[in-house]
Amino acid sequence: MAKMWSISAEDALFISTRSAEFGYLVDRGRATECAKLFTPEAKLIFNPGSPKLARFEGFDAIKSFLAGRQAQTHVTTRHAATNFRFTEAEAGRVRCHSLLTIYRSEDEGREPSISAVCDIDEVYGRAADGEWMIEERLTTPVFTKG
Repeated sequence: MAKMWSISAEDALFISTRSAEFGYLVDRGRATECAKLFTPEAKLIFNPGSPKLARFEGFDAIKSFLAGRQAQTHVTTRHAATNFRFTEAEAGRVRCHSLLTIYRSEDEGREPSISAVCDIDEVYGRAADGEWMIEERLTTPVFTKG
């Protein structure tokens, strides 16, 4: 089991806010802006159980995927991220584990449903300016709709 790692309250707040920012931007029709949260070599991975099993590597691939999501203007979502936990990763990196509940509607009536409850596992590293950036984001559905 990974050992809990002590990071500063400031870093924990920044990283958990950055993680939640991903869902916020997607939910507001601004998914393409999520690309700025990632390093140039980052990985965005959707494991089995995801609507689209996929792996995107590098800034351009991630941004292209996010542009496709942003184009789905008929889809309304809300991402609720909770239970943030931090563990040490290799060489100055931090792992952030959280629980994500996704509410989704694909029609104008906006009939809500929980489409998935997922484990989110991210690895953060510092950019040259010292800011924490996502190096890897792994989405693993635990419960899915139908």
